[in-house]
Amino acid sequence: MSNDIRIKKGLDIKLKGEAEKTIETAVVSNFYSIRPEDFHGIIPKLIAREGTKLKAGETVFYNKDNEDMKFVSPVAGEVVEVERGARRRIMSIKIQADKSQDAVDHGKFDFGSADADSLKAHLLASGCWPFIKQRPYDVIAKPNKTPKGAKHHHTFEVLGRANKDYKDLTRIMKVINDKDNPDYFYFLFYPYT
Repeated sequence: MSNDIRIKKGLDIKLKGEAEKTIETAVVSNFYSIRPEDFHGIIPKLIAREGTKLKAGETVFYNKDNEDMKFVSPVAGEVVEVERGARRRIMSIKIQADKSQDAVDHGKFDFGSADADSLKAHLLASGCWPFIKQRPYDVIAKPNKTPKGAKHHHTFEVLGRANKDYKDLTRIMKVINDKDNPDYFYFLFYPYT
């Protein structure tokens, strides 16, 4: 059983001293790793081998059970190492970042003429679908299945950090909440309140 910490009077924890009020620029890393085991319930099929040059947003691997579900590179660069575990299982893919960050353009999505299938296809092609989680088991949602009886909705942040324009979020939810399907998946990213 876990021990919960309860704070009754605000979030000011009485510690000696005070943090410096300085802002520094973060050091940008030269190496990035993608770990397929972070995505529950998938079997990765590698596309980008060692030595492959990638753009940001280009497919690194896909789900063996659903070839449309792509996992994309977070940065432009070269795949320098594919770490494998027991029985040649892919443990991580290490990418060395380039100085110029070229990205794949997946196109602008038109919400005005969108339906649920076109939104699903766009999310699958752009590599955003793996962040849509099916509850209660927190696995990646299956795009070809409609869920049974999800009762609550959480808005989400996707497609270029759309939280700055709440209307975009509302449009996305209306597209996903199809006329035939009043309830849909929960999403991993929640809005800031």
